Amino acid sequence: MKSTKRIFFHDIVGKASKETTTQKPVEFRGTSATEFARWEKEFRTVLRKTVGPSGAVPLRPAVVERREFRDYIREKVIYDVEQGLSACAWLCRPKKTAGNKKLPAVVVCHGHGPGKDPLIGLFGGIPTVEYHKMVSVRLARAGYVTLSPDRRGYGDCSSFIKGYPLATDLTALDSFYRKTRGVPLLALNVRDTFRAADFLAGRTDVDPGRIGCFGIESGAAVASVAAALDDRIKAVSLTTFLKEEADGRGTDMLYSPGISLAPLLEGKGGPLDVCALVCPRPIQIQLPEADPVISPVTARRAFKRLKRLYGLAGVASQCEESVFDGVIELDFGSLAAFFDRRV
Repeated sequence: MKSTKRIFFHDIVGKASKETTTQKPVEFRGTSATEFARWEKEFRTVLRKTVGPSGAVPLRPAVVERREFRDYIREKVIYDVEQGLSACAWLCRPKKTAGNKKLPAVVVCHGHGPGKDPLIGLFGGIPTVEYHKMVSVRLARAGYVTLSPDRRGYGDCSSFIKGYPLATDLTALDSFYRKTRGVPLLALNVRDTFRAADFLAGRTDVDPGRIGCFGIESGAAVASVAAALDDRIKAVSLTTFLKEEADGRGTDMLYSPGISLAPLLEGKGGPLDVCALVCPRPIQIQLPEADPVISPVTARRAFKRLKRLYGLAGVASQCEESVFDGVIELDFGSLAAFFDRRV
């Protein structure tokens, strides 16, 4: 997106640094509710310090594109995430609502690819249904307000030639922010998700007490950390994310500051630990049975461990599993049902 008034990406300067994290992630090894509560408080403090605060600047929201469909309205919106930097997102909402009723909302975090566009069924401007399965539109049709922002380096927030980053581009962007901000790229994507929650909470048609979050693949890591640290997110659903750290398949090779939390946590924790910080709020783990990136076997073992931690807190029923026949994709039916129950 071209604009003389707003900037949507940072120019990268300098060479990429290599990821050198080799520490074993921290695990909760206690057996009591008291020990779990103590561990949770300590780890959340560490994670919050690593991510840092979100930008305390006015959002300055604006609608730059609007289109009405038969049963929903789609808008392209922009808003500020920090001083001198704006985000671009798709906002989808039902076309008809009952009176002035406030609606539940979901922040939708995209996976790898061209960014936010596949969430509304576009790929390079062409109508396409792929692994995101038009989730932002389908949730809007089901009665939700959805906000689907580009992460840094993707779509309208990309300076890369194709409009989305390759693995080397993510490495360079992560290195740039480490050098200029002292934090990894993933931390800033999490902060930007806090701003997305700010945007939704400030809307007159959204119930600020009913905001959920969904993330798939690399977006699931962003969603999980955001949910762990932001109590406004009342429920979170994650697809192709949870795994045991011993699972050596796939995602680290891609260096996606997403599924691999190493760029953010520096050995302080892993996917299971971050998911545990969502407790006692509801969490859904979607497990595609044919996932080529994360072994379904190790993912299910990790889920059982997560369920036990929720059980220690006395809220095992808040931890849900959805196993379905799929590859790297979401299951919309169980996702929508989860948010209907939990948000």
